[in-house]
Amino acid sequence: MAYTPTPLFAGDLHDNATRLAAQLAQHTRGFPTVAPPPEGSEGWRQMLALGWQGVWIAEADGGFGASLTDLAAIVEALGSHALTAPLIARAGVVPAVLGPFAAQPAVRALLEAHASGEASIAPVLSTSGALLTTAPVRPTRNAQGQLQGALRTVDLTEPASHLLFVVQGADGQAELVLSEAAPLLAQARHYSSNDGRRCADLDVGGLSLPDGAVLARGETVERALAAGQAAGSLLACVEAVGMAASLVTQTIDYLNTRVQFGVALSTFQALRHRLVEMYVAYENSYGLIRHLVTAHSAAPQPLADILTARLYLNQVSRQVGESAIQLHGGMGMTTETLASRLAVRAISTAFDQGDSAQCLDWLCAQTLAQAA
Repeated sequence: MAYTPTPLFAGDLHDNATRLAAQLAQHTRGFPTVAPPPEGSEGWRQMLALGWQGVWIAEADGGFGASLTDLAAIVEALGSHALTAPLIARAGVVPAVLGPFAAQPAVRALLEAHASGEASIAPVLSTSGALLTTAPVRPTRNAQGQLQGALRTVDLTEPASHLLFVVQGADGQAELVLSEAAPLLAQARHYSSNDGRRCADLDVGGLSLPDGAVLARGETVERALAAGQAAGSLLACVEAVGMAASLVTQTIDYLNTRVQFGVALSTFQALRHRLVEMYVAYENSYGLIRHLVTAHSAAPQPLADILTARLYLNQVSRQVGESAIQLHGGMGMTTETLASRLAVRAISTAFDQGDSAQCLDWLCAQTLAQAA
């Protein structure tokens, strides 16, 4: 019996994203192994042409002024086809962090270019901002304006024109920096992740920031980082739900069509039980994330609630990904199959936008602080 999951947020955006994702997935044979061209991959150029980077940017700042649920519909569709486009970071985290500073003319102009696809801002906040670690590791900027340190795990799966990151100023305060990418990428060390993303570590020691690159300092920066963390973690949960839905569908189709000992695999009770566990985990995640995204679209939800959900989805992603691999035959799978790519992505992305250890550390620290 075929199974068709219900989208988190059905509508034209989800339908269009699903069609594009399916078209791109048809031409995928394993994960990409080479760097994208300077203008980006064909799929990424189509996403930019559709204006997806600007979906969640306010109309006054040159974007489409859509809601978080609209962006979530696109993210879910891309996740269901195991695409590696950095849409969560650039269409979700960037507007959340830069929105409070859009009154600055330079920021507004760059947001307009970002929304139209003429520019692409890559946030490097998961490590440089280190919101979820007790000892932030940030590059420093001395009194002469020179940087010292490094930026780790910059996602360059698609080209970026600008980088958004945090440094520690000479007075010890956090500073939010928006700068052109080219000078920072001069000393980049590029590598590929196991799910096909292109990343880089940047040595920024000795570089000087141009005038106007520092957007804000102090508590304002920490609030912007919290907003970016909330958006990134929540959209990562949406992507995880999309991948889980597709993995359940792929596994049902496989068990119904694969024959062993003269009967379909779907008749084996042990396999059916394992599949039911996958389905229950997916359904629980579906209801939780749909409620949380809808609520966050209306009013910002506590970061503790979002990170608790992220912690749960990390466990679900690993459970569903590993179960899908096992039910498809384990070591006989290759990355040429969608189910395999989905499983690898589901397990790998559990370390994005707040892994389990980071979420637990942050939640424990907040609980202890409240108790004190």
